[in-house]
Amino acid sequence: MQEIFGQIVDFFINNLKELGPLFGVFIIILESVFPILPLAVFLSFNAIAFGPILGFIINWFATCLGCLLSFYSFKKGFGQRWDRDMKNDSKVRDTLTYIKKVSFPALVVLMALPFTPAFAINISSGLSNMSPKKFIPAVLISKPSIIFFWSYVGKTVITSSGDIWKLIQMCLIVLLTYLVSLILKNKIKEN
Repeated sequence: MQEIFGQIVDFFINNLKELGPLFGVFIIILESVFPILPLAVFLSFNAIAFGPILGFIINWFATCLGCLLSFYSFKKGFGQRWDRDMKNDSKVRDTLTYIKKVSFPALVVLMALPFTPAFAINISSGLSNMSPKKFIPAVLISKPSIIFFWSYVGKTVITSSGDIWKLIQMCLIVLLTYLVSLILKNKIKEN
């Protein structure tokens, strides 16, 4: 069974190399549209197929682009219909108001955590009418920790949770991300 799985992984990685980086970008963006797809697997495959540096750049670019596409589609497209259908529901309004008021550092840390569902943050941020001046920098500085975690630290949750040094590295990256967000908080006007 393990040999068959290894052959499937090798086949996919070899084909990914042949299809090139644009296909690597495409599969990550596809996951943003269909969140049921395994982002961790796609990030790992890109890192293996294209190497640690190019794989990281492809993963970061595609993840950020996918988040922004999701955010703007709900902010501009679906958001108007949602507004019309849900504007009278006080619980929904209160939740979206809370999301819009989340501080920049808290938003960055929330996005930087590997088990936070990115699609939920993207959609709720778009529906809450969060400022792009707040959302875009948060995406750009938070995604490297996710990519590092899923691409390099753990191809599975089990293997990464057993290696204490990888967990320490992840915590340091999230802490660094938080510190960067505190520095940038003063430069970004929150609405």
